[in-house]
Amino acid sequence: MTDNFFDEPPHIQLLQWLARGSLKQNLLKSLRLWVELKHLYGLEKEQFSPKDSFTYYQWRDSFFHPSHPKGEAIPGLHDPSCPCQKTVSTWLFQDQSSEFRANWEKALAPQISPISIDGILKEQLFKMTRRTLQGDFYRLADLGWLIQNSRQKTFKKVSHFPSYPQNLSPTSSSVLPLLNLDLEMVVQNLCQPLGGHQRFFLEVDYIITAKYIDPVEDWQDILKTLWQENPTPPIGLTYRSVQYKTVADYIVYPVCLYYVRRAIYLCAMGQTPHPSAQWYNFRLDKIENLSPLTWKNPDIPDFLLSSYPHNLPTPHYIQDEIEKAWGFDFYLEATLMLLRFNQDFHQQYIQDTHRHETFKPITYNRAQSLIKQYARATEQTKLLQILGERSPEDAYYQVYYRDGDINVQHRLFSWRPHVEILLPWKLRTAIAGDVNREYSLYF
Repeated sequence: MTDNFFDEPPHIQLLQWLARGSLKQNLLKSLRLWVELKHLYGLEKEQFSPKDSFTYYQWRDSFFHPSHPKGEAIPGLHDPSCPCQKTVSTWLFQDQSSEFRANWEKALAPQISPISIDGILKEQLFKMTRRTLQGDFYRLADLGWLIQNSRQKTFKKVSHFPSYPQNLSPTSSSVLPLLNLDLEMVVQNLCQPLGGHQRFFLEVDYIITAKYIDPVEDWQDILKTLWQENPTPPIGLTYRSVQYKTVADYIVYPVCLYYVRRAIYLCAMGQTPHPSAQWYNFRLDKIENLSPLTWKNPDIPDFLLSSYPHNLPTPHYIQDEIEKAWGFDFYLEATLMLLRFNQDFHQQYIQDTHRHETFKPITYNRAQSLIKQYARATEQTKLLQILGERSPEDAYYQVYYRDGDINVQHRLFSWRPHVEILLPWKLRTAIAGDVNREYSLYF
């Protein structure tokens, strides 16, 4: 059956599907693609209907005002009625109710802070260069919405749409907002039984033993109650730190709970086991006691009290910090890491996968430059010599990571022996020591 028109609302699952990556970084592009799809396949009055193949320039002339600049630069103010002058807010909400807007912003809030959303809504969505807008059409072709003729530099509309998230309200979201929205979309699509059977199962490692289940549930119930107060009060907790081998009392402001590889953690600001950090991820099953306090408690640290009541941290701060560097312990120092993978392993397991926003492939020459820039003089000569013995055909990556984060270390361990850490030197030598100790167990 031929698809007639596209009139899907801009719900979060659709925008995430169009983003093909971080929605926070690609939200404007996703929204442009949504508008372009409506212009290509929307209701008849707003549809672009060429008889056959068309060029980007033909689409441009049908979409923008006749006075729209034809050059390569970002268009300036030329006609207030031109689509390039319309803001994101206008594209989204011009014909919608205030309730629609409130619900849409609420659905986006788990990924993007309200302050950032306000700024995005004021952006002029199509005030872009020719290159950027033409790139949108290449993306639509990659997604199956257009047929591209690379030789003639033309596009053709499709008679059958690709499979995309649809029939959802603009505010629909999974019961649990997953930080990986691609996975959330899978959950949305397959959470209901199909053919009389549940067809999708999500298994996660959860290492909490039975004797800790009740206390963990108690701490969750207390926090759930406290988070419904405005403002949320601080808490006192007794914590058994495995890393620091201590049991001590702390006063903190509880921000949110995260499940990360094996267990649930309380992200909190205040007193911590870390000698200098003002934030910490407390594993719930290691908390021995948790009780609410009041903001009048004289033992609340000054730096925490100074945030009360109007500047208390929110989960958005944590999400923003996690995006800056690889690792869950977002309060640790962000450090550059330089990695080398052998080509076979890279092609099978690393290439075209998402590890972190800062995890990026680089050239062999760029790897040399990073060593010269970040390695100490005593380390630089040796590292450059080592790199000289490696193949330029191998895969090189740079990433910013949280120095000391155990989850990053576990990921590096899982890649051995197919990965080589070139920077930082401290981590390289630490891994070398681990390898030697592991080797001694077998020989």
